[in-house]
Order: sequence, then C-alpha cells, then structure tokens
Amino acid sequence: FFFVTSMILICSVLNVIAGLTFGYSANGINSAADVLWRCWYSLEDSKSPEDAYLVGMLFSAVSIGFIPATIISGPTADYFGRRRALMIAGFLAACAVLSGFSWSYTMQMFARLITGAAMGIMTSICPVYISEMAPEDHRGSIGSLFQVASTFGILLGNIAGYFILGPARDAAYPVYCKAFTADDIASMTLALVAPGLLLGLCLMAFAVLILPESTVWLKSQGTKASGWDPDLEERQGLITKPTPETPGPALLGGWKGLLQAPQAVVLGLVMAVAFMLTGINAVMSYAPDFMELGGVKHKMLGSMMLMLWNFIATLVAMALADRVDRRSLLLPSIFCMALAVLIIHPARIFLSPESSGVVSLLLLFVFIGGFETGPGTLFWIVCSEVLPAKVTAIGFSLINAAQCSFSLATTFLFPILDEVLGTKVFYLFGVPGILVFFYLWLCMPETRGKSKDAITQDMLQGRWVHLW
Repeated sequence: FFFVTSMILICSVLNVIAGLTFGYSANGINSAADVLWRCWYSLEDSKSPEDAYLVGMLFSAVSIGFIPATIISGPTADYFGRRRALMIAGFLAACAVLSGFSWSYTMQMFARLITGAAMGIMTSICPVYISEMAPEDHRGSIGSLFQVASTFGILLGNIAGYFILGPARDAAYPVYCKAFTADDIASMTLALVAPGLLLGLCLMAFAVLILPESTVWLKSQGTKASGWDPDLEERQGLITKPTPETPGPALLGGWKGLLQAPQAVVLGLVMAVAFMLTGINAVMSYAPDFMELGGVKHKMLGSMMLMLWNFIATLVAMALADRVDRRSLLLPSIFCMALAVLIIHPARIFLSPESSGVVSLLLLFVFIGGFETGPGTLFWIVCSEVLPAKVTAIGFSLINAAQCSFSLATTFLFPILDEVLGTKVFYLFGVPGILVFFYLWLCMPETRGKSKDAITQDMLQGRWVHLW
C-alpha cells in the first residue's frame, strides 16, 4: 500500500512540476517577451518585414531546439535511464535564465534553443515514466495533470508579464521602448524568466533526491544497472496488474508496420494538424497581437484573461475526457474553433471598432474552449489508441515530429503574415480546421471503451469511412 501510494504522489508531483515548467518557459512568457525583446534588440518597428522575421525566429527557436531533442530523448533515456534524462531536462530548463543575460540577439537565440531542448526531453520522457511507474487505475488522471499544470503555467507567465511590463504595457512598441533603458529591459527580462530557473531547479532536485528509477528500465538493464533490486518483479506487480496475453494482429514492426496501418498514421497526422495548424500556437505566443488585430484596446489584460479561460477549459476537459465519446468531443470542438477564427475578419469589417473588439475577444474564448475540450486534450489519447502496439513508438515519433514542425511553422510565420494580411490571417487557421472536421467526421473511428486489440483489428481491415 505504501509503495503504490508513494508512486501516485511521486508521479503526480513530477507531472505538475514538468507541466508548470513547460507552460511557463515555453509559452507563458511569450506575450511579454515579444514586447521586451523588440525593445532590447531594436526590433520595435511593427511594420518592418525584417523585424517581423527576426522576432519570428526568436520564438521559433524553442521549436527548433525541441525537434532534435525529442528525437534523441528516447535513446538517451534507454541508455542513461529515465531519472537521469529528467535530470538533464531540469538542468536545461533552469538554463532558461540565460535569456535575462542575453545582451545580443544571437545569445537570446541560443538561450531559447536550450529551452526548447529541455522541453523536448521533458515532454518525451515524462509520459514514458508515468506509463511505467503510475498504478494502472490512476494513469489517466495522473497523465492529465501535465496538461492542467501546463495551462496554469501559461496563465502564471501571462500574469507575471502583465505586471512586469507595467502601466504602459498596451502602448505601441516604439513608444514603450523609448520609456526604458537597455538596463531596464534586461532587468525586466530577468524577472520574467527567473521562475523558469526555479522550476527547472525543482525538477532537477526532484529527479536527484526523490524520483526512483523506472522499474521497467531497471529490469531491461538487468543486474548491471545502478539501483538494481532483486524484488523488482514484486514491486512492478504492485503497480501493474497482470493481464492475460491475447494474440495480436499479423503486423510487422518498424516502418513496414506503419505501412500496414495507413489509416492510423493518416489519422494521427490529421490530429497533428488539428493540434497545431488550427492556430493554437499563434494564439498562445502572440495573444496580444490577436487582441490588437481584433480591436481589443487593453490587449495584455485580454491576453491574461484568455489564458485564465484556457486553464478553466482544461479542467472542464478533464471531467469530460472519460465520460463522452471521442467523436462527440472532437467534432463539435474543432467546428467551433474553425468557425470562431473565420468570423474574426468579417466582424472587424462590418462592426464598429468597439463592437468588433468585444466580439473578437469572445471568439478567442470560444476558440480556446474548443481546443482544450477537443484536440488539446485528445490528441495524445487518440493517437495512442489508434496506433497498433508494435508501431506505437515509431508512429509517435513521426506524428510528434509533424506536430513540432507545424508548431515551428505557425510560430515563425505568424508575425510575417500578420503584417501582410492583417485580420485575414485568421482564415489561414480556419480553413485547416474545416478540412480536419470533415476528415474526422468521415474517417475517425470511435475508440472510447474499446480494447487496443479491437481498435488495431479495425484499423488493419482497411476501412477508411466510419460514419456508422
């Protein structure tokens, strides 16, 4: 009883610390950092394509560092162990504080690349550790804590940025930048990223002092592993209930196995589109710009309220995830997301500035609510359910690489497209949402309540349409 209870607590704390770190350092600080770094590196001309390009590169650096770290994190954790990999992630996350000492643009790029690498390792290894060490009856609730903590970290980052920027937070970039010296901007940036340092140190200390090594990894290493315990079988049995083996489908491993289940792969890639190409990364990274485009006067306050709703919507999504069918959650959510962003531009044209600002803010709230109750919560669940067991790892690497690439594209291109298209940029997010909606309506099978074997057999039958 003590071992099971302690693992529930340890896994929960791990996911909370990791989620807070990811939410705060990777996304939460972006709204305020957009203002501070424009001032620090003389990029305050919002009409300059060159400035827009350089700002986009700064925020894209996290995704650039994320992708290779995600690829190497698996072999790293297999060789050094889950615990040591998380120590590395905590150390790199603490290095986010380098952003406060980056007096040149190149140094800031390097600091954000390190942050991205930390996030890539963390988001890859935490789910593996939870799947191996959390008791089966609690894995769903413990796993959802990462998303809840992540959205709370985003909220904390926006609150911190709101107060750090001060009363002039909504001023135009040139006006705001003239009010502060370079030393002032450096101090404000350091204050903004300091919580990321503390969270990274907490993760590293937790991994060093408290986190036990995964028993699954120790068993794979045998008696040569540090921390080997001859009673591992008994301890593992306490957190993993034995289940009778059932004959699996005639499926090959590796890339050839993926070719045998094209429906699962395509569905995973479509979910990656729903996860990133419908605009969520741009909303999180450039919420103040969305507020300005929508006509919202107090854009930083509006951004902070949007992130508060993001956190609340995640709590609602947790309550619905295991009570409502996957299709019943995903389809209305994605439709509402697409409809919300498609209406923003017409609202700006046909309504007064005051009315369009209110309507745009409400539409962004609808978008966030739809995302968290749909792809934000169900992306990893659906992908893990539809990918056959023999190719889950390699399939996830493909889908995760795709969603990271989509994240990079939206983060990098939004500032540039913002300058060129104005509110028409929202159409670029609404159209993929509509296409995803129709594909999932036609081709997504219902997976809630079905066994992995049953879903795999369904996928291997070659059936693409699932309207009935």
